[in-house]
Amino acid sequence: MPLPKECHPRNVMITIQKGHRVLTVYEKRLPNVGCHYAGVSYRGSSIQHCIARPFENVDEAMRIHGRLARCKHPNILQPLGLWLCEENLKWCKNENKQEHIVQEKLSLDLWLRENRLKWCMSGKKEQDIVEGKQKEQNAHPRDDRENGMDKEKIFRAFITFPLIDGALKDVPRENIFLVQKDGTQSTAFGFTPQGSEIFCDIFGAVEYINRLYEEVANSPSSASSSASPASRVPFSLCSLKLNSGRILYNKLAEGEYQVLIWVDFFTEEQEKKKYKRAREPKVDDIWSANWSTIETYLTSLWESFKVMPNEELKLLAITLSKKLPNGAENRRYTELLWQPGLWTVYIKINFIRDVYWYFDQTKAREDILKSKDSLGLSAVITKLGFDLPDNNLYDSIMFLRKKVVAHQDSSYEAYKGDKDDVGIDKTTIEIFIQKTNSNYMIQMVEEIRKLNWMQSSPLTRMNVPNNREDLLGPWLGNDKNKMGKRVSCGCICTCGDGKVVRRGAQELRKMASDFQTSSLEI
Repeated sequence: MPLPKECHPRNVMITIQKGHRVLTVYEKRLPNVGCHYAGVSYRGSSIQHCIARPFENVDEAMRIHGRLARCKHPNILQPLGLWLCEENLKWCKNENKQEHIVQEKLSLDLWLRENRLKWCMSGKKEQDIVEGKQKEQNAHPRDDRENGMDKEKIFRAFITFPLIDGALKDVPRENIFLVQKDGTQSTAFGFTPQGSEIFCDIFGAVEYINRLYEEVANSPSSASSSASPASRVPFSLCSLKLNSGRILYNKLAEGEYQVLIWVDFFTEEQEKKKYKRAREPKVDDIWSANWSTIETYLTSLWESFKVMPNEELKLLAITLSKKLPNGAENRRYTELLWQPGLWTVYIKINFIRDVYWYFDQTKAREDILKSKDSLGLSAVITKLGFDLPDNNLYDSIMFLRKKVVAHQDSSYEAYKGDKDDVGIDKTTIEIFIQKTNSNYMIQMVEEIRKLNWMQSSPLTRMNVPNNREDLLGPWLGNDKNKMGKRVSCGCICTCGDGKVVRRGAQELRKMASDFQTSSLEI
C-alpha cells in the first residue's frame, strides 16, 4: 500500500540511524490505530514502508518487543525492529487543530445569530456580549482531548511493524455480519464466511497466547542451556491489553481480509490495579481475562456497526466471558468452536446433514430422537405452507433435512407470502427460520452434543486434536510431529518430510481447493 501524500520528506517527525539502517517516522498517523507511517532504508536503497509505534518508556518498549518476538502465530502482528531515540523527541502534533478552530468559529457565529434579536430587545450592545462570551471561553477552556489537542509527549523509542491497511472496525459491517435492516433496526443474524474466518483466527491466536503462559515457564527446553535467553524467561502472568484499534486487517481482495492482532500486555502493576486481586493471579485467571477481553471487543463491534446481535451471537459472547469452574478453563476454546454463533450458514447446513446421516436407517437412534422435545418449528412449518408433524426432535430434524437442506425449491413454491422472504438460497431461508425461532440451532446443538455422536465441532469438518497440547504443540516447539487439522480456524500441518509448517485458515482453504484431499476437507 503506497504511503499517503502527507508522508512527504518535509513532514518527517524523526529519523533514527542504526548502523547502515535508517528509520524515518512521519507525522501522519494511521487512523484509529495510534501508529505513525514510517519507512526503513539500508545503505541508500529504496525505502521499505512500515508503521512505527512510539513509546515514552524505553523499558516498556523493550518488554513489549521481547514478548511479541516470542508470539509466533500467523495472526499476530510481528515486530520488525526496536529503535531507540538518541535524543528524546517532544511531540504535541495535532492534525485536527485547524478543523476544531473552524468548528469553534462556526459555533460562535451560530450563537450570535440565535441571540441577536434578544440583545436588541434588551438594549445591550452586540460587541459587549461577544467580548463577554470570548472571555468566558478563555476562562473555561475545554479539555485538550475535546479540542482535538494532544498533550505534549516525550518519545524515547519506536517498535516497527509491517504496513497494515487499518483497524478491523473500519471494515464494512456487511463483510463481517449477515445484516438485515427492518425499519430503523439492523440485526446481525450471524457471521458471513469471511467474518467467521476472522473470528476463528482471532480465537486461535488468543488460545495460542494462553498456552504460552503455562508452556514457556514449564517447558523442559526453557531450562536447558541451549535455549535462547528470551525463551528461558517465564512468560509473566499479565493479561492482554486490547482495544478496537489493536485488531487490524490487511485487504487481500475485495471483501477478503487477513486479521492481525497487535498484541500488548498489561504490566504487573497495572494487572494488580485493574483486578485488585488479594492473591497472585493464576494461569486460569489470565486465560479468563484474555477471553473476556475478546468478548468486550466483539460487543463493541456490534455497537460501532449499530447492529443488534441474534441469540446465537449473544450466546457466543456469553461463552467468551462467563466464569468457568476450576480446571475447566482449558475447555473454553472447544466450547467456542461448538457455538452456532461462530458458524456460517453452510456449516449449519452441513451439521444438519451430518446428524441425519448418523441416525438414517438406524431405528435405535431414531427412537432416541423421538424421545426428545422438538425444536419448536411448528410455526415455521405452518408459515411455509406444510402440514408436517413437529412432535419431537426427530420430526424437527427431518423437516430441516427435507425442506431446508434438500428440496428447498418445495419450500419456495409452498410459501404463500413474499417469495423473497424464503429466497432460493440457504442463507435467506435459514434467516427466515431464525426470525420465527431464534434458538432452534442452539437447542439442536445442545441435544446432539449430549448424545456424543460427534467428537468434534462441524466447524472443523474433520477430527480436531482432542487436547490443547496436540493442537498447539508444534507451534510451541514440542517435538511431537502431530498433524494439525483445524482448517476453518487456521492450523499447523506436517509435510511429507516431517517438517512442521504453520498455515493460516485462508491458505489451508486454498490448499484444500487445489488438492481436494480428504485430509483437508472443507
